[in-house]
Amino acid sequence: MGVRYRRVLNVWQGAYPEVKSHSVSIGCLHCVDPECAAVCPVEAIYKRVADGVVWVDDEICIGCQNCLSACPYGVPQFGVEGTMQKCDLCIAQPGSEYGPPCVATCPGGALSLKTLTTAEKEAHQKTIASLMP
Repeated sequence: MGVRYRRVLNVWQGAYPEVKSHSVSIGCLHCVDPECAAVCPVEAIYKRVADGVVWVDDEICIGCQNCLSACPYGVPQFGVEGTMQKCDLCIAQPGSEYGPPCVATCPGGALSLKTLTTAEKEAHQKTIASLMP
């Protein structure tokens, strides 16, 4: 119910009786060239130069949902306010200097925050895109 900042995809491989499954947690990828920002008619979505975080200014967002159509990962969510919401790494929250709370509290250590080169980030985006239904 409501806005989901992360979702889990179950990826199935193989054929019976040798079927395998693994799960992939997907949130905003903070893309190298964010398509969501490119289609925003009011420039409410932008990529911060200092850290590469793709940010949504909910005071500017008009809720047109162009970003939802443009995002190849289905990340944009729209809550009761009608404006776009997505993972912003909780950078405006107290304690954010220690990293996002989802990473800090993940019981299995499945989530991590890494600094990637542009080439690594593009490769990661391509991999995630290949998993999308």
